Amino acid sequence: MVNWISPNDRITWDENFADTGRCKFIIEYVCLRDDLGSQVVLSVGDQSLKTNVEAPFDEPLYDAHDRAPRAGELQKPWGKMEIGSLRVKKGQTKIILSAYKMKAAR
Repeated sequence: MVNWISPNDRITWDENFADTGRCKFIIEYVCLRDDLGSQVVLSVGDQSLKTNVEAPFDEPLYDAHDRAPRAGELQKPWGKMEIGSLRVKKGQTKIILSAYKMKAAR
């Protein structure tokens, strides 16, 4: 998901966990220096984790390094940030990643 502009922005996944147990959640992200201090919330069922984005990550675009040439498509590197871990139950559940507080208005 790109171009989040509102604290109401979110992305969801329907996940089918094979077993009950602890699950570590890591997101890939891009964050401009002006947006540091923004907060995201990851929710799984009735549990949630809230974290601040504390490290900027905004690397330049680069050419795709495929074997076959592409017509002008560029790739964007993403940073990784661990959100934390939650106990998940076996079976189908919805994962929601949402903006909680956005530092810079767009």
